[in-house]
Amino acid sequence: MISVLKSELYRLGTIRSWWLSVLGAGVLTTAVTLLGDAAWAVVLGMAVFGFGVVFGTQHYQHRTAVLMFLAQPRRVRALVGQTLVFAFGATAFAVVTGVPMLAVEPQSYVTTVVVTPFLAIFAVANAAILRRPIFILAGYGGWFFVVEVLLGRLELPGPFTAFLNTAARAQPMMLIPAVFWAMVAAAVASWAVRRDVAGE
Repeated sequence: MISVLKSELYRLGTIRSWWLSVLGAGVLTTAVTLLGDAAWAVVLGMAVFGFGVVFGTQHYQHRTAVLMFLAQPRRVRALVGQTLVFAFGATAFAVVTGVPMLAVEPQSYVTTVVVTPFLAIFAVANAAILRRPIFILAGYGGWFFVVEVLLGRLELPGPFTAFLNTAARAQPMMLIPAVFWAMVAAAVASWAVRRDVAGE
């Protein structure tokens, strides 16, 4: 587990394109706090989910998953290590980009920071299940706009609605479905991560 944590932290710290992307997203996410907590929650959620999917699928896309699993044969431990690293990073991203919200909407700031790691877990878990970032981003983009926005009107406890309602509307009870979606995705991922990676 420790070796996976060190490896993933090293990967995050040494890929220049990753840091430039995070920096750009951080500037944008911080800037939209001027538009209110809802705008911040939407952009933050998009950034966390998008980066989580890319972070989780990179090993499969660049064919380094075999090396990762050779270093840590217990694949669930490797998945847990990846998830912990990204959840911590996503939470730090929320803490830093939301600083302007502290003076305006402190309750929304706190609930957003609390719910962010669960969206991060959901993203990385889905990356381990589907392994293709385009499929995940396009599929969940369609799911969000059709099911959660058009049909559910952001009232049904879907994964993204739970995040937004906990964050933007400061509804702590919506943290329960957010945790639920994260745990379901993590449970499925713990099975899916055992699949063969040779054909990826």
